[in-house]
Amino acid sequence: MSVISILGPAVLVGAAGGALWAWLAEPANWQVVGGRIVMTEFSSLDEFPVLLWFVAIGLVLSFGYALVGQFVLKADWARAAWLVVGAVVASLIAWRLGIVLGPDDPRGVAATLTEGDTVPDQLSLNSIVPFIAWPIGALAGILLASSFERDSETGSQNFAIGATTASVNDAKS
Repeated sequence: MSVISILGPAVLVGAAGGALWAWLAEPANWQVVGGRIVMTEFSSLDEFPVLLWFVAIGLVLSFGYALVGQFVLKADWARAAWLVVGAVVASLIAWRLGIVLGPDDPRGVAATLTEGDTVPDQLSLNSIVPFIAWPIGALAGILLASSFERDSETGSQNFAIGATTASVNDAKS
């Protein structure tokens, strides 16, 4: 399996995440007051759910991406690391695509608004912390999938993380 087979689906996961984020997140509203757009303190509270939606979407999608990837690839630790890199790539794609698909920058339409009008803010993340959720979700998916390792000789499953089998020589000297 090549890196492309790992990162290719990450692009799709990122695109789905960006579309979901733009659809579900409701950014804060700016209001026209005195010919300028301002965000009230109360409206600024709506900034936090935008961040939470990005984190929640990232945890769920990257968990599923890595879980399926680990089962399909039966990845060793090097490929598992690439799954985590894929989750980071997906988060960056989701972030940029969410901004493109979400509301426009309110400063661009401010001149066309009248007193009292409201306009939604552009989707944004003002911290690196939401991006950390994506690789955390991927790691959780990898750990869950790897806990179901198959014993290649018998076809049975070991349900303990890191379970191994060993043959024991019962002959005594």
